[in-house]
Amino acid sequence: MKRIIRENTLSTKQHYEFEGTDEQRTDEAWEITCGYLGDKQKNKLEWHRYRCSEDRIAQAVTIAMLTMGIDGYYPHRAMTEFFEGKREFS
Repeated sequence: MKRIIRENTLSTKQHYEFEGTDEQRTDEAWEITCGYLGDKQKNKLEWHRYRCSEDRIAQAVTIAMLTMGIDGYYPHRAMTEFFEGKREFS
């Protein structure tokens, strides 16, 4: 799997492009997300996951990603799996 990193010079945002299967892309997005988040943010997300009901997962994921500055299809899939209990922080 090859990862291409482009850094936008006008801001601090980094853009990632992934190659591989959807599952590989989602796994890589989760690894990058885990590296991006600090311990305080991880604890906060775990608390929100604990308190979140199943019918509000989509809303919780969207709010979490917006407040932490995370965007993209594969990070969204990974974060949804986290809120569903299928992923843990590495």
